[in-house]
Amino acid sequence: MAIAATLALVGGATYAVFSDPATSGPNTFATGNADLQLRHQLNQDWANSYGGSKWSNLYPGWTDSYNVYLKNNSSSPISLRVFPKIANVTGVGSGYGILLDNVYLQFLYEDGTPVVNSNGKPCENVPLRWWLNNPDAFDIGDLTQAQERGPWVAKFSIPITAGNEIAGKTITFDLVFNGIQVTP
Repeated sequence: MAIAATLALVGGATYAVFSDPATSGPNTFATGNADLQLRHQLNQDWANSYGGSKWSNLYPGWTDSYNVYLKNNSSSPISLRVFPKIANVTGVGSGYGILLDNVYLQFLYEDGTPVVNSNGKPCENVPLRWWLNNPDAFDIGDLTQAQERGPWVAKFSIPITAGNEIAGKTITFDLVFNGIQVTP
């Protein structure tokens, strides 16, 4: 047994290997970005944010709208699916939350027809609370890289059935357009 151990040590000591590594590197991965931009008028610059509208002295049956143009300014060749949502809701006076149920939002094409999402579902005229509670439930379309689209018309209204419970209330909110990458 001692002779076998000695032979193993001597044999291992006389064994030689030639080696030479080859390296590929450094390897760098730099990701792109998703960049959705908007404007309300054709003569405006594209931006990440624009001030909203301010309306006052509203009443049951009131309606108004503004245009929204969107651009996929992403650095990567990706498509974005756009979902509008209501965010950052605040108010003045007690009970302003009742306006979430009595101010309606609908998206229309420029000719007045309702926007139809990728599943063929038309955008219904629904209260702000619906948009707040269902932030990714309705898409208004896809934008490929560098594509500009619009206008979509964001139409706001108060139904004629709204009663005195909305009197003297003020609500402030952001209308956010969330661009989410479409899987290729």
